[in-house]
Amino acid sequence: MLSILAVGIHNYIRDFPPTLLFTHADFEQRNQLMMEIYYPPYQHLGPFCIGIFVGYYLRIYRSKLKMHW
Repeated sequence: MLSILAVGIHNYIRDFPPTLLFTHADFEQRNQLMMEIYYPPYQHLGPFCIGIFVGYYLRIYRSKLKMHW
């Protein structure tokens, strides 16, 4: 949750668009957005932690989890 908030604040302060559109004509701003938002590893910490916790939960409670597919 904190990483989502950090990205939102960073986008607001730097006046970046809320999403990266490749149809955007300003290539300098698009490249700057990629360098500051998409490449740094700390921006992806939230999804990484969620994946670790879900994997841990599935590992511990796998025998109790019943999937009815």
